[in-house]
Amino acid sequence: MKNETKLEEFEIAFVKLKDGVYHYSYQLDSTFFQEFEYQTAGVAGISAELKLEKQSHLFQLNLSIDGVMHVSCDRCLEPLPFPVRGTRNVLVKQQVLGERIPFGLIEEDDDLMVVGHNEISFSVAPLFYDLCILTLPLVKNCDELTVKPCNRTMLEKLELLSGTSGSENKTEQDPRWEKLKELLKEKK
Repeated sequence: MKNETKLEEFEIAFVKLKDGVYHYSYQLDSTFFQEFEYQTAGVAGISAELKLEKQSHLFQLNLSIDGVMHVSCDRCLEPLPFPVRGTRNVLVKQQVLGERIPFGLIEEDDDLMVVGHNEISFSVAPLFYDLCILTLPLVKNCDELTVKPCNRTMLEKLELLSGTSGSENKTEQDPRWEKLKELLKEKK
């Protein structure tokens, strides 16, 4: 991350919270993704919700996102709008004094985080970032979209470079192969 101060709103100061349920709302835009140096993210408009349930040294986090994120097409590099929807549950455990866990925030598993006993807050920004990125398709192109904003110039260049033009190229067979086939038949 470049600058932690831009993500301060995602810091949960849990030492100030009493046991109970808390709700947080965030807007994830392109500046959020720039903090994580995600290069292919363009315009983004994602509503993010967090439900935090605190119980002594344990926190149950329910994250949900809903919105649209523009990413570059893997084929023609045009920005494509992809719907981003998802939920994730994460358990955060605060280290109890005397446990043998190093200080600071330690991620043990995708759905479990351990926070040091001397910590006063943790950030949910990386959790929202991961959730957004994991909801995007592995191959990002317009095949699944109803409106196809393809860059025709780029697609034509790709066809030209790949050797397949709009008309099918008939591959001429080398006459030597025919002679070899005839020899093989004669041998049988």
